[in-house]
Amino acid sequence: MKDIDLNEKVIEGRRRGISGSTLKIIACVTMLIDHLGAFVLLSMIHSGYRYSDFDIIKCYDIFRDIGRVAIPIFIFLMIQGLYHTSDVKKYIGRMAIFALISEIPFNLARTSNIIEIGSCNVFFTLTLGLVAIASIRYYTCRDKGPFGKGVVIIAMVLSAIIVTLIGADYGIFGVMAAIVGYVFMYEVKLPSFRSKCLLSIIGITAILISMDSSENYAIFAILPVVLYNGKRGFKLKYFFYLFYPIHLIVLFMVRTLLLI
Repeated sequence: MKDIDLNEKVIEGRRRGISGSTLKIIACVTMLIDHLGAFVLLSMIHSGYRYSDFDIIKCYDIFRDIGRVAIPIFIFLMIQGLYHTSDVKKYIGRMAIFALISEIPFNLARTSNIIEIGSCNVFFTLTLGLVAIASIRYYTCRDKGPFGKGVVIIAMVLSAIIVTLIGADYGIFGVMAAIVGYVFMYEVKLPSFRSKCLLSIIGITAILISMDSSENYAIFAILPVVLYNGKRGFKLKYFFYLFYPIHLIVLFMVRTLLLI
């Protein structure tokens, strides 16, 4: 009876937590706030906007700090997506397609230029991080021999080189964060699902914070991820895929209307 009661408490605790769709919404909202700061407020500052009752620089700093929460959650969700997908190749392909689709909106929102050499959107980083962790999954689940090891090495090296060459957001640190988060979530034996989530998100945020002190606020991503209950929640499969380029286009339009 005690074992049954304990299992019921675990199930109830998982049910009360945060679903994957809720995590996705949190990440999208914090990313939107971040990009309002990075693309709109920063442009206003550079354009010489002045407001007597509005400290735009302080507002910019706050928006960017809030935005640090987004990428650790997106990386964590990508790791969960790999674990649950029935077709890894389609998952990678879908990420790559939307990385390409989002590049022009990203450039427009960032600099108002259609083409921007040496700077790519974070979807490229997530895609290359996905390739790296998919190779680990291949090694673990299908081939632990020399070929499997070779796949892992090649995938990781190529991902690191490509993400650096194209100048994608978060660069090699984003790829490393995905690798560490995946290993801590699915390759390290821990007693509970929640402890796996905790170790995974701590690993992700630690890598990102090591990149730059401005990423310190990424630590606040730990709380919502620890509350993750493993459930999908609302069916928002394409929500982030569409939200990302659309919100960038909207921000570009805002910049255009403000003439900045």
